[in-house]
Amino acid sequence: MAEQESESKVREVADRLVELCRQRANLQAIDELYSDDVTSVEGMAMPGAEQRTRGKEKVREGNQIWNDHHELHAWHVDGPFCCGGERRFLVRHHFDLTPRGGERLQFTEVAEYRLDGDGKVVEEFFFYRKDGAAGAD
Repeated sequence: MAEQESESKVREVADRLVELCRQRANLQAIDELYSDDVTSVEGMAMPGAEQRTRGKEKVREGNQIWNDHHELHAWHVDGPFCCGGERRFLVRHHFDLTPRGGERLQFTEVAEYRLDGDGKVVEEFFFYRKDGAAGAD
């Protein structure tokens, strides 16, 4: 992919991912935008889940489980934040949710998405900080 074409494709994918997240359509985002060989890395291991997941179906399955186990009150999405000439971008997600059987909580995560040469998400990384931590906005 030529550099200008690559930047354009990154922006197209980034904008579409943010649009789908704002619609709470994360499963559709995976179906449309992710490589079959995608790797997803959580900032910390979640109970009953792997910290690193490989393969589109496994990532989709993990997202479905997450959806089924949380009541989502609000999901605000900031971005995308692109890095000129790079096949990657960042998105900031703010969640207000209640885990089934748990207490309501708010947290922020920053996700980095990396694209392959075909413009598909091939890696995603999630970084967390609970709201209320020093320096939280």
